[in-house]
Parts: sequence; structure tokens; C-alpha cells
Amino acid sequence: MLQNILGIFRKNISTTVWNETIVENLLLEFHQQMDHLKSTILQERLEDKNMTIRDTTTTLHLKSYYWRISRYLSAKENSICAWTTVPELIRNFSIINRLTDYFQD
Repeated sequence: MLQNILGIFRKNISTTVWNETIVENLLLEFHQQMDHLKSTILQERLEDKNMTIRDTTTTLHLKSYYWRISRYLSAKENSICAWTTVPELIRNFSIINRLTDYFQD
């Protein structure tokens, strides 16, 4: 999820009127979260040969979700109005944190 969110921000953020410091801090937070997950949880999970069909389906759904958001932003030429969808991406952090806690236990 973080990689997809980061991809949307990297590709489209330059056309918004967001405070550059806030965006840089947000991107830094994305990178830190991704590094943490890669080094602990996700790497183990992806290397697990017993990954279920449900896990694969969930991953595909998430990739599709972020692709649609990216496509929407591009279609709207990354307008300020289109970027009102971004708070939904930020809410995903709570989901990511819960999943991280779950997999660590």
C-alpha cells in the first residue's frame, strides 16, 4: 500500500499547491514506513511459499485501487479539486499500522 501511495505522490505532487515542507515530511514518513515494513514483516510474508490465494487477491485489489486513483488524478490533470481524494490515501495509514501490529504479534 505504501509503495502505491508513494507512487501517486511522486508522480503528481508537483502540480498541487501543497506546502512543500509538508509534502517532503509526508514523503519521508512514507519512506520510513516502507523501510520498516520491508525489513521486518512484508519481506517474510512475500517469501513465504504458503501465500494464500486470498492474499494474492487482496494484493491485486489494492494495486487496482491505487492505479484507479492515479488514473483519476491524471485524467483531471492533477487539479486541486482532484487532489481532494488524497486524504483517503492518508487514512490508509491507520490500516497499515493495524496490519503492522497484527503481523508483529
